[in-house]
Amino acid sequence: MHCFSIQDVCILFAVIVVFLLFFNTYIFQAGLVSILISKFKATILFVLVYLGLSIGLHVWGLVSVFFLTVILLRFCHSICYLLVVIICKYLFHT
Repeated sequence: MHCFSIQDVCILFAVIVVFLLFFNTYIFQAGLVSILISKFKATILFVLVYLGLSIGLHVWGLVSVFFLTVILLRFCHSICYLLVVIICKYLFHT
């Protein structure tokens, strides 16, 4: 489960590095940001969509595992309760 957070942090660091590289270009420093964005619009959009989908998938996976665990624990608790009731009825009614 820790791999999810490591992957998301690495993607975030990759985005930060890309933007730091953009800031160091002559085109950005000259104020021609629109040219830089138009050339790398697809890359920036793809990375941001990928980051969003990764975080969404990881949150969904963790939440579903949590709820599945809660459901299984409640089911096991119910089974144990039924077994105790059956054993008590058998012991005290004979």
